[in-house]
Amino acid sequence: MNEVWAVCLERGDERRLAALRGFAGLEVAECGPALWLLARRAASSMEARRLSEGKPVSTLADASGFHAFMNQQGDGDEALDLALRMLPGKRYRVLADGQLVAEGQRVPRGWLPEAPWTPLAHWLHVKLPAAALPGRIGRRVALQLVRTTDEQRPTAMMTTLDAWTEYCTSAAEVRLRPLAFAVSDDRRVVITGAPLPPLPGDRFVVCDGVAIPCGFELQPRMSGPLLRGLLELDHGDVALFAADGTFERMAHDQWVAANRAAARATAAAFGERRHD
Repeated sequence: MNEVWAVCLERGDERRLAALRGFAGLEVAECGPALWLLARRAASSMEARRLSEGKPVSTLADASGFHAFMNQQGDGDEALDLALRMLPGKRYRVLADGQLVAEGQRVPRGWLPEAPWTPLAHWLHVKLPAAALPGRIGRRVALQLVRTTDEQRPTAMMTTLDAWTEYCTSAAEVRLRPLAFAVSDDRRVVITGAPLPPLPGDRFVVCDGVAIPCGFELQPRMSGPLLRGLLELDHGDVALFAADGTFERMAHDQWVAANRAAARATAAAFGERRHD
């Protein structure tokens, strides 16, 4: 017996699905203003019995049944659970007849839309352009990076995906908890937070969402809100400057909380893409 979950997203959130391309059994359907993601897995014999009796899989009394259920399955499903929970939108359990049960609820409300379903990896290949650092190379602006002798404490860094994944595998969770990361299509990783991991790479100072290489400052100086407006940054976006004055804009919804599961899921996704 299969356990099926669905997530309903709004248009404009397509890029959020790219982080899930390495997971098997995921399908996408386009339904007007909404995107639906379907996740399938085989239920254990005990889970199948409970489902056939109309009972919830999780026996927890709180509203985190999906989280508890997925975490029983080990590292792979834990990573998928984490990736799904990072998506905006509402999650549902899908019954055998297509009725939807919202996460944490027991009574069905609504139906899974009748639409053509496409494997996620294929849909992403068709729909999404190749990504840069979850943003784009920005145009040159009327700003200049100049050397400074001011002492600066780095609060962001850029390293490789391999180095970051290896670090996450061995580091204590308490070291990862203050950090967040974003990954580029060419396997660069930008990490923010403090303390930063002791990895090779470039380091930056982040102020008001603008990341400047250590040892530099922007001229002319201006207030944070004015600078963000000039760079056309939305709330939560980060502009990462290079020494040549170009910058990459990383959207707020591309950042992922640092933990082992997220690092493994990201590495797995990029490993899958190497074989596409």
